[in-house]
Amino acid sequence: MKKLYFSCIVAFCLCLSLGSVTHAHMDCDGINSDVELSDAQKQELQAITEVILANKTEMIKLYVDFGVLTEEKGEKMLKKMEKHHLKLKENGYVPKWEKYCKDKDKAKYREWR
Repeated sequence: MKKLYFSCIVAFCLCLSLGSVTHAHMDCDGINSDVELSDAQKQELQAITEVILANKTEMIKLYVDFGVLTEEKGEKMLKKMEKHHLKLKENGYVPKWEKYCKDKDKAKYREWR
């Protein structure tokens, strides 16, 4: 009888814990993607992002050399980083957050309900 009682309590607790999943969303109120940076600002950001890209590239190559990552996985990561760097360069070193903020108005509507 104790086993049945204990299993019912555990099952009830599991049901409660599964229902408490929340979705975190990005706060888009403080983000302004429509900014035009000056050439000096772009050059400063370019220098920093190129250093970051070089350091991350070196780190991934070391992970491949040490056997932490497979060569295919390392190449895939390097291609993705290079693609991200080129996209950032195309956008004038201003990150675009639209894909995270596209439901911003819907989220505000939900808060008022």
